[in-house]
Amino acid sequence: MQRIFTLLFVLTILDDYVKRNRAVTEICDFWGISVSTLCRLKKRYIAHYEAWAEPTESIRKLQAESSKPSPKEALTEVVGKSLVKVFLFLRKLPLDFFSSFGFSFLQPNHLTHFRPLVQKRRI
Repeated sequence: MQRIFTLLFVLTILDDYVKRNRAVTEICDFWGISVSTLCRLKKRYIAHYEAWAEPTESIRKLQAESSKPSPKEALTEVVGKSLVKVFLFLRKLPLDFFSSFGFSFLQPNHLTHFRPLVQKRRI
């Protein structure tokens, strides 16, 4: 059974993960989730942010341009920077995202084919 978390809860967990004040297992234990759930939430966040953000703010693009020595460190840095933007637009983001795609930001929707929606949005 897949649990559904609130947007603020997911963003808070990801913010804690990006800041890395603790080990990943400690973060997961603190928030009561598994490491695989954290990975799934991070992957969903990246996919949804890619659909919502402007192409110039693409996580993949910014990761490639990062000065960090490894792709994993660059991804963590870019996700952290994107979280700042999402927190600033927290009141507006869910409504805009739902208006564009018909489902909630960071919520699983097995009936929606996400890829065509992303392509349609960017045209």
